Amino acid sequence: MNSLIPELSILNEKVKDCYTDLGDVLQNLQQFENNYNMPSQEFFKKFSRGELAHETDFFEWYAFYDISKKRLNKIRDLEKELSETLEEKLSAAD
Repeated sequence: MNSLIPELSILNEKVKDCYTDLGDVLQNLQQFENNYNMPSQEFFKKFSRGELAHETDFFEWYAFYDISKKRLNKIRDLEKELSETLEEKLSAAD
């Protein structure tokens, strides 16, 4: 049971770091949304279909949107791992 705390702490820190990164990315997305008066989801669809010009801002916006999706997936994976690790360790302690 003593090995449980450090392992969970490490996973928890990774989750926390991902949330911090995601917050930074979301701030950037918000700036683009405000500048272009368009939600990121709508921008992503239009840009992916080639309906928008190839401007530097749009490539950056696309990259931030892509990073946000990857961060969300990473958070889901880490939270799942955290939950499974906790369940596994608690079951082993019984």
